[in-house]
Parts: sequence; C-alpha cells; structure tokens
Amino acid sequence: MRSAKGIRLAAAAVIALIAGIAIITQVSAQLPTIVVSSATISPGSMGTVDLSARDIGPPGLGAWEIGVVYDSSVVTATACAPQAGSLCNANFASNRVQVVGANPSGLLDTNVLANITFRCNGEGATDLTVIIDEFADATTGGPRPIGPGINAGRITCTESVGLPAVPTPRPRATDDDDGDGDDNGDDVTIITVLPSSGAGTGSSSVVGWLIAALATLGLVTLASLGASRMFAQRADSRD
Repeated sequence: MRSAKGIRLAAAAVIALIAGIAIITQVSAQLPTIVVSSATISPGSMGTVDLSARDIGPPGLGAWEIGVVYDSSVVTATACAPQAGSLCNANFASNRVQVVGANPSGLLDTNVLANITFRCNGEGATDLTVIIDEFADATTGGPRPIGPGINAGRITCTESVGLPAVPTPRPRATDDDDGDGDDNGDDVTIITVLPSSGAGTGSSSVVGWLIAALATLGLVTLASLGASRMFAQRADSRD
C-alpha cells in the first residue's frame, strides 16, 4: 500500500512539473518583443531591415521611442520609412536611427514600426543595437511601461553571394494578407492617417499630430520630449 501511494504521489509531482513547464513556456512565448531583422548586402549596395513590435497584448502599444545603433564604418543609414503611426529620423546621429510614434487605439499583436535602409560601405558586419527610450501601453489617462524583450538583427556586407544569410522570420502582417492562409478574423487592422506633409520633415503639423495623438493617452510630456529630441537633433545635424 505504501508503495502504491508513493507511486501516485510521484506521478502527481511529475504531472505538476510538466504543467508548470508548459505554463512557463507559454508565457515566455507571449513576451512582448522588439525585433530588428537581419540582412546580407554586397559592398556599395543597399538593403532594408524591419523594426517591429511583436506579441503585444491588450490594451496594445500606445507610445514608443526606439533607437537603432550601428557601426557607421560598416554601413550608413540612407532612409527610414515610418509605419504604424511612427515618425522616423535616419540622421538622428551619425550611427543611430530614431523611431518615435503613438497609436491611441493601441497596436496589438505584431506590427512593423519602420523600414530602415542601409548602404554597405565595404566588407564587414555590424550588430543593430536597440535602445529603448519609451515603450508604453495604451491605457487611457495613465499609460504603463512595457518591458519588452529584444531580438536585435545584424547586417553583413560581403561579396560572397553564394552563401545567403538565413533570413529572419518576417513579422505577421496586421491585416488579412499575413500569409497564414486563412481569414479567421484573428488579425488586427490598424489604419493610421499621417499628415499630408509627410513624416520626418520636422513640420509643425507632424509634431502637432503626434502631440494630439499622445494627449489622448495622457502622454503629452512624452510627445513633447520625443518629438523635440528628434527634430532638435535633425536641426543640429543640418548646422
């Protein structure tokens, strides 16, 4: 009898352990993450990487300010195309691209925040280091910080075209064209209207739009600081 009871207790302990591991794995898989994809480019050529926010749960991502730092002796950022309500400055510093934005409704799941284009200056490689200045949810009136994981990419400049780099999985799109082969309504469609003057121009309408969007989240201070930092840096670089 004692032996049978001991076996039952041991079995129960094993089941509990397996269940605990499954729960931990599930929680880990759902950790919000900032991802920068990787690219392999020939010297003198250009290539584009994506800056994405992945696995964002309710109430969604409300505000972000993210820097992507690189080795300027290897590559040069030539352009930055903002996505999902972002503003983007490819010339924030000689070795840093800055992306700042807001979405009052909150970005859920996976969204590309910006597409950054680099030119290879010569053979070599550089990590793309992520610096988080702000990453907050869309709680109305009192946004809360989100502590994301970071999956930073790498750019390799090489003439060895016969050995392509393993591509970084692209983030799932936020509409029904996500490539999963179904239309089951589990995607989130987010429509952001940008001012006609275009993002990243430093115009007052862009700054005003960002402040208005963030004001609905109680983040006026962040809007002022984030936007002013971007455009002040742009002004300095022009001088």
